Amino acid sequence: MSRIAQKYPVISFVALACLISWPTGYIGLSDMESVPESVRIGLNYFAKFGPSLAGLIMTYLLLGKEGAIRLLRGLLNFGSHPKWYLIALLLPSAAWLSVIGFLTFQGEVVGPFEAGALVFIPLLIAKHFFIGGGLGEELGWRGFMLPRLQDRHSALGASVILGIVWGLWHLPAVIDDGIASLVLFTIYTTVLAIIYTWVFNGSGGNLFIVTLLHATMNGTNGFMVRLFPGIPDIENHVILLGLCWLIFVIGLVIVTGPRKLTRGEKMTSVQPVREADLEIR
Repeated sequence: MSRIAQKYPVISFVALACLISWPTGYIGLSDMESVPESVRIGLNYFAKFGPSLAGLIMTYLLLGKEGAIRLLRGLLNFGSHPKWYLIALLLPSAAWLSVIGFLTFQGEVVGPFEAGALVFIPLLIAKHFFIGGGLGEELGWRGFMLPRLQDRHSALGASVILGIVWGLWHLPAVIDDGIASLVLFTIYTTVLAIIYTWVFNGSGGNLFIVTLLHATMNGTNGFMVRLFPGIPDIENHVILLGLCWLIFVIGLVIVTGPRKLTRGEKMTSVQPVREADLEIR
């Protein structure tokens, strides 16, 4: 296993992430009467941690205990410029407000604004940070996979590859909605992956910030329904949100360039782990 991991680290990581998440996710999301509901709930949450568990296992196989500890310590890196914290916290809301502004322009009633629902914001972000896509995925996607893809591809190319894998990893959650939904969802994750790479590279490879961004992205989709309950079928307007992100990404690539997706210096915080990887090989 160690030899295969060293020769094909990215492919091995993806296979392991799916091996962890797909069976447990399928059972967790199913209506199997033979499996107690509490077990299904537990398996569903366990499935969410497939990418991070795979990233830690692969890092341990390649770099040993010290490498795995370094990867975990990346979550405690708080030294990036404050603007990246603001982007991680506010960008998802800005995208949704753009959608709501468009709906208002189209004459759709969006009120009333439920200010009391604002208390849910930190709670939802915390939930998705600790037991959702944040800690569950980012040690794998951005902590393990992205730096290795960027060794061989441009930042844009690496993001597209990661985004496709990221979308397909969600197979148990979206397959019941049909192939078309899976394709659309994968396009959506690919667009988001470019944004995540921009934040990751621009913040110096800061795992904490992309984990926060992931949690805020997921949490925002939840609390916007509470903030604007007057919008009919707001969840069906996700296609508009996707178009908003696509426009943003096109501008982002034009401004930053596809090679690094950042106008700053090359990311630095993950370089010690990568150098150790090269030494072992």
